[in-house]
Amino acid sequence: ARREETNALFIAPPHAVQRNRMCTLLYIGQAGGAIVDVLCRGDDADDRPQAKERFLCIHPSDPDRRIHAVPSVVQELLLPLWKDGEIVRETEDIHAVRRRVLADLAILRDDYKRTLNPTPYKVSLSAAMAEMYRKVRAKTARVAEIS
Repeated sequence: ARREETNALFIAPPHAVQRNRMCTLLYIGQAGGAIVDVLCRGDDADDRPQAKERFLCIHPSDPDRRIHAVPSVVQELLLPLWKDGEIVRETEDIHAVRRRVLADLAILRDDYKRTLNPTPYKVSLSAAMAEMYRKVRAKTARVAEIS
C-alpha cells in the first residue's frame, strides 16, 4: 500500500499531522469553558462539530463510552501554515505566541492545571474517525498463534 504524503505544514507536533484530519476544541456554557478536543475526518463536512448543534463524542480506547455535546463555540486547532509551497498564514512573533498560550491556559479549568492529582484532559473521536480507528486497529492488531 502506498502512503500518501501531504503538502501542508500545520502548527502541531509532527506525529499529529495527517492528511484530511481535523482537530477541534469544544467550548460549553456561558463562560465558554473548554471541555474536550475532538479528532475528526477533515474531508467529511458532516463529521465536524458545529456550534449549538448536538455532536457525538466517542472515547478513543473505549467506543462504548460516548457523550453528546452541544458546544457553544467550536475552535479549529490545526491551522495550515504552509501549503503547496506557499505560506498560507503569517507566523506570530514570540510575544504574540506567549500571549495566546497564556490566554488559552486561562480558559482551562483549574482542576486540569493543578499540580497534585490533575484531572486528565479529554480527547474524543468523531463517529467517522472512531470507525476509521476501529478498522485500522482491527487490520493491524497482533493475532496470537497457538500450535
